[in-house]
Amino acid sequence: MGFKYFLKKHLSWEKGKNIYLLYAVLLHALVNYPVVIIPGLGFSIWFAEFYLLLLAIVGYVFIVRIKRSFPEDPGLN
Repeated sequence: MGFKYFLKKHLSWEKGKNIYLLYAVLLHALVNYPVVIIPGLGFSIWFAEFYLLLLAIVGYVFIVRIKRSFPEDPGLN
């Protein structure tokens, strides 16, 4: 009951305003879960490190591409 109350009152979960909270939780799980599971399956830790490297590259490319869709802010120069 307490956690549901917390979500309703403080995060406005039922109003749908915090979809980015859900995105953050899912992305966090996407990054952390395989890193823990890969070595547990008997693979080398290097496979987990390679997975993180691929995610970092994909994230960098995403940030660079999405940056082009925002207008330049003259105050940042």
